Amino acid sequence: MGIGRRGRVLAVTLLGALATVAPPGAATAAAQRRPLVDRSAWAGAALVAGSVLLDRPGRDYALDHRTRELDAVARAGNAMGSGRYLIAGMAAAYGVGWVARREWSRDVLHVAAAYTAGNVIVSVLKPAVGRQRPYVTGHPDRLRPFTASGDWHSFPSAHAIHAFTLAAAVAEEAHRPWVSAVGYGAAAVVAWSRVYQDQHWTSDVVAGGVLGAVTAKATVRWLHGRGRPDRARR
Repeated sequence: MGIGRRGRVLAVTLLGALATVAPPGAATAAAQRRPLVDRSAWAGAALVAGSVLLDRPGRDYALDHRTRELDAVARAGNAMGSGRYLIAGMAAAYGVGWVARREWSRDVLHVAAAYTAGNVIVSVLKPAVGRQRPYVTGHPDRLRPFTASGDWHSFPSAHAIHAFTLAAAVAEEAHRPWVSAVGYGAAAVVAWSRVYQDQHWTSDVVAGGVLGAVTAKATVRWLHGRGRPDRARR
């Protein structure tokens, strides 16, 4: 219970901190001209395809290298990717910004929109793909599309999509290297924890990370593009 509580506090604190670092007007004109989906999306697709080769060895390595310390890190990582904690963090960050009358409360809404888009995607893909989770039989090639059983909702990882969606969205708003490093680093811990806990295959979390980052960037850039006429009139 103690580890779970610390993980929850860490998740909310991290999200609140990341969501408030973007200064007013952080989206520059150059950033607004960027395409919704850039070339990194193609590199991500290739990464997902290659990660399939690591499904079995990645699981075997994680199962063979368990320690009490890593168990604690994995529990914290799992908490950081849980929707209820992330939503609470976004709500808290927005509330503080609204009370303080800071423009970054608008940026938190952009982050929340990106998170919502990612959540919609994963909610559709999980049952549609119907991939069996590793703890069931240990076979990564078993599929049962359109089933309601959670044992067949392995691809993609919702925790990974949640974490990487937030990391990418906050990075798009903040435009600060250290923010990107912290956000993506925390997201990587979340993705690793799902493989370590035998809830997902390596390709599940890699796909979740790529989908989350691409979705977040496209959503935030689209929202920035919509805001340009209003800024021009002002």
